[in-house]
Order: sequence, then C-alpha cells, then structure tokens
Amino acid sequence: MFTASCAVRILRPYERGVVFRLGRLHGDSRGPGPTLIVPGMDRLTRVDLKATVVSAAARNVVTRDRVPVGVDAVIWFRVVDPVKRSSIARGLVRRKWSG
Repeated sequence: MFTASCAVRILRPYERGVVFRLGRLHGDSRGPGPTLIVPGMDRLTRVDLKATVVSAAARNVVTRDRVPVGVDAVIWFRVVDPVKRSSIARGLVRRKWSG
C-alpha cells in the first residue's frame, strides 16, 4: 500500500509534470490529474504554467545628452513548453536578471 501511494502524484490544472528516469528525460510532459511513476527510478518535476514576475536589478545609465537616469524593470513570463523549461532553462532567468 505504501509503494502504491508513492507511485501516484497529483498534478494541479495549472501544472505540468516532466518525468526523468535515472536522470534522463522519459516521454513527454504529463497533464493535470493523477500521474504514475516508478518509485526509486523516476523523478517528477512540476512546472508551473502561471505567469511569473521577476524584477530586474536597478541600473544607472547615462543618456546621449549626459543625463544620469535610473532604470528599473519588471519582467513577466509564462512557460509554454514544460519539457524545455525543466531540462534546458533551469534557473536561467534568475541568474541573468538578479544582478
């Protein structure tokens, strides 16, 4: 009974699951609802499809007419392909824009 409960994962409607078997991508992304995995061999990575906000670090720049200006930005993004997000772009946005 314990093994069966470890093999079922429930994904919310705004989540997708990507299964890695022994560290390699196994199949395509899994949709919302119950998902079966093999305990000990598979690792399910949950990917949130909701819009995410990342604030970029403030920068001081000088314009062409030599006026100092402070620039601050907020970046909104949404995941379209959960497989690429979980295998290629892990932490890319936070590394690039955090300062």
